Formats: sequence, C-alpha cells, structure tokens
Amino acid sequence: MGVASTQAANESYTNRPVEVVVNGQFIAMDVHPTLDNDRLFIPIRSLASLGIHYSYSSNVVTLKNAKSEYLKITVGSKIAYKGNQKLNMDQAAKNLNGRVLVPIRFVSEALNFDVTY
Repeated sequence: MGVASTQAANESYTNRPVEVVVNGQFIAMDVHPTLDNDRLFIPIRSLASLGIHYSYSSNVVTLKNAKSEYLKITVGSKIAYKGNQKLNMDQAAKNLNGRVLVPIRFVSEALNFDVTY
C-alpha cells in the first residue's frame, strides 16, 4: 500500500503549481495537475510512479495495481468499474489538450492507496 499526498497553496494567494508527493517523493509530471471543484486531477502517465499500469483506448482508461485489481474509467463519465463493481465518481476524468487527467483521490482510494492533502 502506498501513500499519496498533495501540497497545494490557495490559488488566490499564489501562482505556484500543485506539487504531488507519493511516499515522500515528488512526482515529476510533464503536464501540471489541475484543480477543478476542489478535486485534484493528474495525468494518467504519472500513476506509473505508484506502480499502477495503465492503458487507454477509445476514451476508456484501464488501470491495474500491484494486486492485479482493475479500475476502468471512461473520460467524461462519472461511472467507473473496479472489476465488476460499479463505482460513482463525483468528478469525471477529462481530456485536456490531448492528455487524460483523472481525479487522484478517487483513483488512489479505489486502488487502495492512502491519500492525504
């Protein structure tokens, strides 16, 4: 089990980018994470640092953790599936300038990572 956390300053006070920390290590990302309705979205490629494998095809993201648990997320949908279990997301994954971003808290909790902000 891993630990993921974020350090985000209030955007009204600073223009600093959001920094994501996993197990005490900052994650380098080629696309900055974004905040939307108090939810942090990160690019799916950055999930590899958590040991999560991913694939993307036809707007469907498939994630697999070290325990071989699968999570399927469709871009633009608030419904996800962990195995055969239907899960409701409060924010849908999105495609931003050709890059898929997912809500880190939802993904981390669904794949059994501890998340702190």
